[in-house]
Formats: sequence, structure tokens, C-alpha cells
Amino acid sequence: MLKLEFFHKAMQAKRYMDVDWLTCALSITRGDGGTKLPYDIVSDMSGYFYLNEELKEVKIEDAVMGAPLYSIYEPIKVRPGDAPNITKEYETDYGNLLFNWIVVVHPFGDMFEFVPKNLKISDIEAKIEPLFEDDLEEGQQPVKGRVYVKDYLTFSKCCFFLANLNQLVTCSITEKISLPPDGLDEFKAALFEEYKGQEEDPIAVAAIEKRIFEFDEAYRKGDPGNRFIHSKKAVKVVRKKALLIFGTEPHPSGDPSKVFLVKDSLNQGLDLKNMPVLMNSLRAGTYARGKETQFGGVVYKDLVRALSGNEIVDGHCKTTRGLPYIVDESNLKKFVGFSIMGGAPRLLESEADVGAYLGKTIQISSPMYCDQVVYRYCRTCMGETSWKTKSSITQESTAVGQGFLGVFMSAMHGKVFDVSEINLSKDLS
Repeated sequence: MLKLEFFHKAMQAKRYMDVDWLTCALSITRGDGGTKLPYDIVSDMSGYFYLNEELKEVKIEDAVMGAPLYSIYEPIKVRPGDAPNITKEYETDYGNLLFNWIVVVHPFGDMFEFVPKNLKISDIEAKIEPLFEDDLEEGQQPVKGRVYVKDYLTFSKCCFFLANLNQLVTCSITEKISLPPDGLDEFKAALFEEYKGQEEDPIAVAAIEKRIFEFDEAYRKGDPGNRFIHSKKAVKVVRKKALLIFGTEPHPSGDPSKVFLVKDSLNQGLDLKNMPVLMNSLRAGTYARGKETQFGGVVYKDLVRALSGNEIVDGHCKTTRGLPYIVDESNLKKFVGFSIMGGAPRLLESEADVGAYLGKTIQISSPMYCDQVVYRYCRTCMGETSWKTKSSITQESTAVGQGFLGVFMSAMHGKVFDVSEINLSKDLS
């Protein structure tokens, strides 16, 4: 039997929820002579085998000795029937297929179509949200296509189960992600000569850093450690400061149009001439995290006090007013669950409903214009998402305070220094 065929059989037997089986499948192991179960993996000097239903050894023909039986990055093709939610052929890999079985098929069966790559937990939650319902009362029958609380709890447990695979599938240390690129010092010297006299210009410094990142990416291309340091913060803050270039700090003159560029990385050591700037940065970060977080806490408490007596009531307050927005591709999700005002409210139940107004200005329902009695807001003005969590309206509003808190707490950590384009008419709408 080939290993892909065996993988499908093991998945259908739910061995994906067995940590021992996953360890044997994704690493090099030897059996301990304990309890034997169908689809257990065994190996010896002659090759890899699995135990069939009669607990007889069956050779896995295409297994490679001296390597794990499966790599999560090994490409494969899947066909309809390989998993309950696969309805057509896909090119994917073992990792995505395993992820699909654990966090999609196990809690939801065939409800959500297979996604062959780059599926995130947040993507699944976005699909769950419009289908989410309270658990059924005794005697009620489940409705196909709905997700109940018990299903979501199963999904949550499956997500946490993935932590068992961290040490098996994460390559966190390689030579290339632990060291700076070869020839970096010479490359930086040439860059600083090219941009001589522009070290205080933030646009020029951003261009310098961009080219250093490109140089580093070329050096790390194809390295398995890239899957560990793939986030913007990991590369453009942590790796940058540690191994590439420390980067920018506020200019000592206080001029916001200028920056102070620290050219060496931490790996190259500290230049005593830069110490005042570096110490100011260190103190500012610790002060913000230690002292100024109080401002976020104050806002949080003020919101709790102000809104603790508020409630959402069913129905519509009869207002015809709303906030004007231009609908574009970036805000389709934002308006789902709200209503178009200016007459009888029209509920926008899906992205397709919102998409019918692309490029147009619409009046969107808002609690700002709600005409309910004091301390009350109507369901239409608050929107369907808030209605679903009407018992926790106070906690929903405190996200504003948490946002302020996050700003001060994150000040202790580095921030990505980058250039972005802004479209005033679009980004401020």
C-alpha cells in the first residue's frame, strides 16, 4: 500500500485525534511493544509498516527509511471522497489535509468545503458566525447547516489539540534564521554611501530598510525556518533589530519630520555615541507599559460605568437617519447585519446584499441616531451582531478602552517602520 492511501484510511479511522499516532507519522520512532491498534505505524530496518484490521503488518511501499513517514509540506492530490468535505480534485499537502480533518471535519462534518491551502482559524470562525445558534432545547431537532454551541465547543477543543503538534511540525532554529546574511556589512556600507546625507529623512531610511529586507529575503529563500519567522513583526522588528539594522528612533531635536538612524544591529554591538537615543527609547517603552496603561484602564472603567444600565430592545425606533458610507470591496463585511436607512430599514444579511451597492453612498443604521428612550437602543440601529450578544453590550463597548490599553502596552515593543499609501476619500470614509 502507498502512504497516501494509508493516510486516508487512518484519517477515516479518526487516528488524527491520537497524539501517539501523529508522533509516529510525523517523526522517526520505534514501537514500545505496548497495546496494538489498527493503523498503528511500525518500522524496522526493512521499512515502514502499518497494522491492518487483523493487526497484521502491511508494508508501506513508498516510505523512505531514515525520514519521517510524512512531512506536512509534502505536496499531494486529493479527490472527492478522500474527506467528507472534498467535492473536487485539489492540489494540497499533508499538513492542510490533516488540519482539515482535525478542525473542520471532526466538529462540522461536510458543512464547510475543503480549502487546499492557507486556511486560518479566523477564516473558519468567519464562516461559523452567520450560522451560529444557541444549543437546542430538549425535544428540538437540529437544523442542517446550522452551528450550535456544542459544535463550537468541539471546534475549540480541536483547535487547542493542535498544540500537540508544535514540536513536531515547527522548525524554529536554522542557521539562516539565526545569523545575518553573508555580505550584509558590505551591502549596508554601499547603501549608506548611496543615501549619504539623507539619514534623517524617513522616506529615504524606509527605502534603505526595504532594500536590506530584500537582501535578507534572497539569503533566506527556501529555508525551512522561514515558516517560523513569517510574520511582519518577526522579520521587520525582531530579526531586523537583532541581526540586520537597529533602525529608526525619534530625532533628539524633537522634529517629527526627522528620524535618528541607528545603523548597526544589536548583533554588531552598541555604539556609545548612540546610547542617549537608545536609553530614551528604552525608558519611553517601559514607562508607557508601566505607567501610561492607566489611561486605557480609565477609559475602560468609564465605559463600564456609562453603559452598565443600557440595553438593546427588539424592533425599530422609527428613525430614518443613518451614517453615510461609500461601499467598496474593503468594507463589504463591515455593513453585514446593519440596515440601510432613509425610509423603511432594509437589512443587509450578507456580503452579497452589501455588494449590490458597490460604489454607491448609503445611509447605514447607527446607535448614534437611535430614537429609543434613554438607556435603550433598538435592534435595527445596533445591528444584528450586537443583538446576538445583547446581554454583554457593556463588554462589547469596552473594546475601545482595550484599544487604548494595547497602544501603551505595545509601545514597549518595536514597531514596523514602513511607508504606506493613503487614499483620503477611501480610508477616511
